[in-house]
Amino acid sequence: MSKSTDITRWNRAGLRRIRYVDANAATLLEEIRARLDERFNASGPSVRWPAMQAPEVETESERQARLLAQYEAQRASVPDWGWEIARALARATHVLTEHVDAYANEGYLGTATQWESLRRLVEMIDYHPSPPASAFTPLVVHAKAGARGTLGRGFAVRHSPPDGGAPVTFETLDDLDVDAALNVLRPAGHGVNPDALGHSTKRLVLEGSISGINAGEPVVLESEADGQFLACVVESVVQEAETTTVRVTPTLPSNVFTKGRTRVHVRPKERLAPQGPLRTGGSVGLTLRLAVEPRGLLAGDIITLSDGQRRYYRRVTGVEGKLVGLDRGVGELALELAVLARPVVVPVARQMGTRVIGASEPPTVEHFVQVPGAWQRLNGETLGDPRAFEDPVREYEVHVVSAAEVPVETTDEANRGYTLLKLTQPRAEGESPESLLNPQAFLAPPPASAGGWAVDTFLMAGDSESLLPATLWTDKPKGLAAGDFAVVVTGVQASWGRLASVGTNVDLGRAELVPVDGWQGRGGGEFPRTETRVYGRFQEVARLVGWDENATPLSGTQVPLDAVPAGLTFGRPVVVRQEGGSAPALVTRVQGTGEGFVALVDPLPAGSTVDNLVLHANVVLAGHGEKKPEQVLGSGDATRTSQAFVLRERGISFIADATRASGVRADLEVKVAGRVWNAVESLRESGPTDPHYTVRLVRDGELAVVFGDGRNGRRLPTGANNVRVTFRAGSGLGGNLASGSLAKPSRPHPLVEAVEQPLPASGGNDMEDVEALRRTAPATVLTLQRAVSTEDFASLAMGHSSVWQARAMLKRNPGSRQELVEVVVVPADGGELGPLKQSLADFLRAHALPGVDVSLSRYLSEPVTLDVEMEVDTRAFNPDAVVQAVRSALLDALSLRRRGLGQALYLSDVYKVVEAVTGVESSICVLAGVPGLQRKDAPSGAHVVYLNPDGQGLSVRFKEYSL
Repeated sequence: MSKSTDITRWNRAGLRRIRYVDANAATLLEEIRARLDERFNASGPSVRWPAMQAPEVETESERQARLLAQYEAQRASVPDWGWEIARALARATHVLTEHVDAYANEGYLGTATQWESLRRLVEMIDYHPSPPASAFTPLVVHAKAGARGTLGRGFAVRHSPPDGGAPVTFETLDDLDVDAALNVLRPAGHGVNPDALGHSTKRLVLEGSISGINAGEPVVLESEADGQFLACVVESVVQEAETTTVRVTPTLPSNVFTKGRTRVHVRPKERLAPQGPLRTGGSVGLTLRLAVEPRGLLAGDIITLSDGQRRYYRRVTGVEGKLVGLDRGVGELALELAVLARPVVVPVARQMGTRVIGASEPPTVEHFVQVPGAWQRLNGETLGDPRAFEDPVREYEVHVVSAAEVPVETTDEANRGYTLLKLTQPRAEGESPESLLNPQAFLAPPPASAGGWAVDTFLMAGDSESLLPATLWTDKPKGLAAGDFAVVVTGVQASWGRLASVGTNVDLGRAELVPVDGWQGRGGGEFPRTETRVYGRFQEVARLVGWDENATPLSGTQVPLDAVPAGLTFGRPVVVRQEGGSAPALVTRVQGTGEGFVALVDPLPAGSTVDNLVLHANVVLAGHGEKKPEQVLGSGDATRTSQAFVLRERGISFIADATRASGVRADLEVKVAGRVWNAVESLRESGPTDPHYTVRLVRDGELAVVFGDGRNGRRLPTGANNVRVTFRAGSGLGGNLASGSLAKPSRPHPLVEAVEQPLPASGGNDMEDVEALRRTAPATVLTLQRAVSTEDFASLAMGHSSVWQARAMLKRNPGSRQELVEVVVVPADGGELGPLKQSLADFLRAHALPGVDVSLSRYLSEPVTLDVEMEVDTRAFNPDAVVQAVRSALLDALSLRRRGLGQALYLSDVYKVVEAVTGVESSICVLAGVPGLQRKDAPSGAHVVYLNPDGQGLSVRFKEYSL
């Protein structure tokens, strides 16, 4: 085109509209008047046309007023028809020139306003408008228990808007091998706290407010991991509204029990008294336990201790309950027969003689003494010498060989009422007999009627590793049975076991308890019969607070599993999410499996723990749209080339396709004479016999299905209604549903129990509008569908149907020789990238040069606050309507779709929008809440400065305009 005919030269400044004829009806009428006046004025003043005359001198404002007045002047009662014809000509010329202007503007990309005009213009450079895009999202399918099978493509789920709008349907885009074992996968150890109950632990904090736990009774800790168990004695209990704190003794062993696998058995119902078997003898040391508390017995008292065969005299060092401390150890004693008592004093009246028994071993001294009173009961008894308690070196115990009343007939009457005691006492080597015995009195046992305190008996000990016998006798229980826990407790000491059998001996009135592996226990000490109880039939099993919490962090790509399902195969899609975590759900794939773990392609989200991580492996991609019945598209005619049929259905679904320039393709199937033909981007590469077709957007967004001409693509065969189409309908921004919206299948399925949408649907967008087409078409054509420069990546991304804006930046790629291009995108509707991220990355990589890596990231929000106060002439305008118009204009002009990545917002941009609204006389605008601030910068090229679409941060008010 030559320079003289290039109409685009009038718009080199980038004006939205061009006026090729700079005139209107009023100025055209003035031009006609001037020409007629000039023509008639040349013939002389006598023939001048009065209507055509004008002042010879006038200012510009006077001229403008005159032009408007002469054009709008009413027709006179006797009209000047020449003038009226001139005015009609001016009006007609105005209409024609405006039409010429409009038509000329529609022929230039920078000024065209009609979508169809732009479509035709860009097709001249082989660019086709990006079609609408259908949203898509991964769908988690929960199979019915035990179900396995194939869920075919087209399984539909539906979302019903809460406002009562039309339902939105999504259908699965691929077949899915469903397996109930893949519904929910949890890391090994989920819900089980691995923390060990440490060596110093004495406090057990139990879930729930549990009543009936008493101090002195046992609790049993059972490990679910290896079956080990032990018993502890309760020291104290604190019962609260939601927990029960039990303090136990002794401390728990380290590294045996964990919080998550410990069951605590509490509240024993059986409390049995032991009967035996009892220990028949034993060595008694410095401490002696009595069957009852010895009331009145005090430290310093002298006592006698006898089992009928042996007798000992000792001094009491202390009394605590039933325990009596002695000054010296006792030795062998038959406890079941032993009695402790206070001795009586036997005064010595006279000594009758001493002799040494000749060859006795050990050497023995024999004495004869008289004591007042009848003491024949001392025959065979052992007496104590009070001196022994003054000089503890020797015990000075003597044995009564005989005790008889002194005969009166053979002695003096003075012997009446005396008892003659024949005593023997061992003598140490070198000791004189006389030094052995010169007492003033003896200590003797009290008479049987005086009583005493019985010594407590002990349960018989078992082998060297047990403090109890293999079989324990108790009172008859009410419900104790084999398999129950039984705990033997005395004080704070316990021994325990799981019962192998519980036998009842009716004749003896007792039960016989036999534990599986004998009685277990910790610490030393015997079990006194009167102080021991056997507990069993624990009524409640409690858990430790936090038993089901496992906060062990997980990172990397491997997830430990208790069992790896067979269906978890290489490449299978997996949704990874956190329960209660801040990280969004992640869609990844299986990289491989091993013994007890699965490896994923992508690393786990930050903050993942054993407890909050959930894997779903029944995952399939679902796209916005619903399948429609097959329709007749038209009839083929082999004599015609490039036949095209327009599909009148609106809202055809478009699905992701990285090979297409727009990143999407129409989800339809075309059959010609029953055979499926293939859709291609362009027929240029198709051969004469290839059954190919292409799809193009035409007027009002309708789809045209175009076939070949016999050279590029096969012609359609002749036939009646032999071209048929099946498609899915559903596209646009309305498909970008929030996560959790798709939760209801459209119809029941024998394999499916429920569905779940863990991520928001993304990728849905409306058809490319005029502004986007004007901006994107030239840049995209320049790339030739191949990204060479950094800007090319941005241009290609912006040509994707699911993207509003994009910006590319060259980044460092540490540890790699590949160049890294980061593309920041504003997805359609400004939501999360979601599954669109992978689809868009695949699209850009498909058009990138080898050796270039591409990463995708979402834009960063930089919302702005605006405060607008305007003056409105309330006599001429409704102020509320003006305020609403200003809000709408600002929300549109400063919206996320119109603002650029990294673009600064100037205060002048705000004034331009506000004061362009009809009714606004003047305004004061404050940006970001800072008076005088002229510019709000974006922190980086990834930020977008914009107004929130819900109007948050925007304040618009008015005041009355006054002159």
